[in-house]
Amino acid sequence: MSQENKNTVHRLMGCTVDELITWLPAAASYKAFKVNQQTPIEINFPEDGIRIEATPQKSRQIALLVIPVLSVVFSFDEKWDKLSIDQFMKRFDMYTQRGGG
Repeated sequence: MSQENKNTVHRLMGCTVDELITWLPAAASYKAFKVNQQTPIEINFPEDGIRIEATPQKSRQIALLVIPVLSVVFSFDEKWDKLSIDQFMKRFDMYTQRGGG
């Protein structure tokens, strides 16, 4: 992974890689992407300058409920400014939130 910078966003998500990939089209405004299935999973949006690295972590368990945990790192190339990144992440977060109140 490239070095940390202002164009990197980290998330811990309660989902599997397969669920993340299923949600991506709508969450990323239907931008074209490619998936590399090696660990960590790498998802590239070559035309948009976005790379997502997803690494499964140890699941969390609450009584009988087991929640998968996925460490997700978003990297945006230099053409992305803070406002554009924030807008992309706001849409992504809205499309991937489950439940809650």
